[in-house]
Amino acid sequence: MVINNGDPKITIWKQSYEVDYPIVKQGSVRRDWMDKTFNKLAYYCSPMTTSNLHGWEFRLPQDIVVKWDGVWEGQDGEDPSHIQLISGSQYHGLKIATNESGVAQVSFQFNCWIETDPDHYIKLHGPPNYMFPDAEPLSVLWRSDFFNYEGLSLAWKILTPNKEIVFPKDMPVAFMTIHSKDLHEDTNISFKNIQDNPALFNNFKKYINKRAEFFQEGGPYAFPQLYKHGIGPNDEKFLEKPFRPSLMEPKNE
Repeated sequence: MVINNGDPKITIWKQSYEVDYPIVKQGSVRRDWMDKTFNKLAYYCSPMTTSNLHGWEFRLPQDIVVKWDGVWEGQDGEDPSHIQLISGSQYHGLKIATNESGVAQVSFQFNCWIETDPDHYIKLHGPPNYMFPDAEPLSVLWRSDFFNYEGLSLAWKILTPNKEIVFPKDMPVAFMTIHSKDLHEDTNISFKNIQDNPALFNNFKKYINKRAEFFQEGGPYAFPQLYKHGIGPNDEKFLEKPFRPSLMEPKNE
């Protein structure tokens, strides 16, 4: 049992130290589609790149190849035979992909159990801003504060029928983030009229003008530096250095 001494904790209980699986790393900033933007402009969007980094990836140790025949609706679609696992579903004796859920899904099995301290739980979903043409990840909220007696997994729904789909080695097939219990439930959310806050509205207009000036002087590569360096509408500097998450990686204990 994880003991909480005040800091959030995630314990990954591996099935065996003899097999290097699961592979868990801090999220990567790199995305193939971002590499292909002109002069890699997409990487200048700090809100997006920091999102890519702000969690942990579960990566594949080898290629996994599947094929779906197009059937998923109704009771017949629940039959797992409509998903064919062609290769890669076993890794050093571990089952790392299954078709057991049917409904045009392949489930990636991480052969581990997740436990957090009593005040936190995890969410598991696809990596942010990651594009994969033939399948889309589902998302789960995993109550790891108590639900730690079932192995962690995540399903992807196949989109392209009658095609051998390759989930390549090192592909991040899950992205894990940790959340404070009851944080969302205890959050007050409301609408207000910005006209009732003249200072905020004035700063908004100033920031629009500053953005236009940066675009005019430096093009699309200049304005993102305002956000990256935490520079406000009155040239206030809110960050000592650009925010770039540096997360701890799992270690064997």
